Amino acid sequence: MLANHILKFITYFCNKAESKVQELDYLAIVSDAKAREFVTKHYALIERNCRELLARMKRAEVPISHEFYLKLFQLSKPRLAADIILFDEGQDASEVMLDIFFKQPATKVIVGDTHQQIYGWRHAVNSLEKTDFQEQQLSTSFRFQAPIAQLATQVLAWKTKLGVGPQLTVTGAGKVTDGNTTRAIIGRTNLQLLLKAIEYVRQHRQQLRRVYFEGHIQSYTYADEGASLYDVLALYNG
Repeated sequence: MLANHILKFITYFCNKAESKVQELDYLAIVSDAKAREFVTKHYALIERNCRELLARMKRAEVPISHEFYLKLFQLSKPRLAADIILFDEGQDASEVMLDIFFKQPATKVIVGDTHQQIYGWRHAVNSLEKTDFQEQQLSTSFRFQAPIAQLATQVLAWKTKLGVGPQLTVTGAGKVTDGNTTRAIIGRTNLQLLLKAIEYVRQHRQQLRRVYFEGHIQSYTYADEGASLYDVLALYNG
């Protein structure tokens, strides 16, 4: 449990704009009652080990993460040699990315959609709410046709009534396809996707030659608290 909180603290720090671990309150992102009790009791130890592990990464004594070298880049106070910088997927920006972006002297543009934010669990923030930039709406899509656009507009209207995001009418300008269809499964968790994949493999095992997981199978086997399905398999096998 201690190691888990140390790693989560590192991820938290590497995604925030602050320059020192001590400037953050890790308890602010711990919601579970038992976890808060544990963190409160061992906070000094968690913070000290977090700083030590970050220092060891910087000294190249242990492997570094993608988040860590992005954090080092931010702390170096870079100046990008560009006249115009476009930040895409702005609804899922991390504070460390925005800190780099906003400090650039270039003309800045952010593209994003509040309704498509999916990385809040990774400490992402909606950059569209953190700027006073002039706003222009991109509401026509060539990826789908009118029926999907009408349904999307209805969903957005429903969300707006709940106070989530601005009202927007979507236009579908996509062309008719050749009639071939592709089915997709959308799940709220990786576990749901895995269960569907297993179900599909069992039903079509005679026809299937291989199964591919985007991002590799390891991306789908970890639970929220860091445990792995491989741990369950290992216990099952004794």
